[in-house]
Amino acid sequence: MAQHFLLSAKARTLSVRKVMELTDDQAFQLFKEVRRGAGDEVACPCCGVVDRHYFIRVRKQWRCRDCWHTFSVTSGRR
Repeated sequence: MAQHFLLSAKARTLSVRKVMELTDDQAFQLFKEVRRGAGDEVACPCCGVVDRHYFIRVRKQWRCRDCWHTFSVTSGRR
């Protein structure tokens, strides 16, 4: 089983105060880097395929190109 993302080295440097001072867009970018990485390619938590999945801007979620699973920065497995 994969390690929970809050136990990762990057996540341990986060503080509630720092997150509360961020705008919604800044918080999304921060969580995206911690959870999914800094690149455009992310891994689907359902099927594990790493690709440039469809990004739904209004909902700030990705849709997998292979299995059509919808996921976000806070959902699913790592």
